[in-house]
Amino acid sequence: EKLGKMHPDIHFLTGHMNPISLGSKTPPPVSIQNNLYCGLAWNGAKDACVNSIGNLTAVARSSELYGFLEACGVPALRHISQYSTYDGYLEMGKSRANLVLGAAGRQAAEQMEERIGTPCLFLPATYLPEEIEENYRKLGAFLGCQGEPDFDLAACRRQAEEAVKEARTAVGALPIVIDATAVAQPFGLAKALLSWGFSVVRVECQECPAFDSGHLAWLEEYHPEVEIFQTEHHRAVLFDRRLPESLALGVEGAYLAGSRYVADLFNDEGNFGYDGIVRLMKILAAGAAAPTDLEALIGSYGLVV
Repeated sequence: EKLGKMHPDIHFLTGHMNPISLGSKTPPPVSIQNNLYCGLAWNGAKDACVNSIGNLTAVARSSELYGFLEACGVPALRHISQYSTYDGYLEMGKSRANLVLGAAGRQAAEQMEERIGTPCLFLPATYLPEEIEENYRKLGAFLGCQGEPDFDLAACRRQAEEAVKEARTAVGALPIVIDATAVAQPFGLAKALLSWGFSVVRVECQECPAFDSGHLAWLEEYHPEVEIFQTEHHRAVLFDRRLPESLALGVEGAYLAGSRYVADLFNDEGNFGYDGIVRLMKILAAGAAAPTDLEALIGSYGLVV
């Protein structure tokens, strides 16, 4: 406050990191997102662009999401990573809406809705075709599209189906371990992979997010043989449930399972829609192609394990 009074031409913000807030409503990943967007303000007219909030990586340019948005009259999907200056970042305050693609950004988007009137829609990445179709229906309605946007989503779905067939051949019967650091909805991904004929044997997740709970219920009913492993359980460090001959999706899952094969993915990493399925299938096929030097991979991440 003192600095703000002394230098009114500078915008001072506070960013708090509370390491003991993990079990609260504002754990560190959420507070970081809140801090990232609390500087946005706008009192003028909104433009036609849309922000993507909560996703650490911008949606891959190969995604059909961009074409769909364009068909709905949205010229650009803004993401914080594209800005290198503070003035550029402030442009996000002009956007007409926020797409919350990562759960950690929900609070930040809700705060922006209250503070500067930017409506938001939560669309976490999913790999289930029926949910992708529903997400696009919701998105079209949210953006006020009249009727069906002039965009061929059916062709995108066919490409995803072909990618699944190719990856299914490449991975074969290799047991798959899904790690919650890799995707927002690990139980939803387990459902998708099992439905496609992959051999999912374990989901490593400390706590199931509410938006993934329906998938967990499906897994418990139809595939109770799939092991659910809590990554922060005190027995996890005993490493007595190793699965060396497995394909782990995510580095933490690979470390705990001791997997020889690793599909390297973190936080959905730009995946969205049918293109997200295509990209995921390529990652799985690449991971199954040859053993991974897990120690080198962990080192490249800079993780503390």
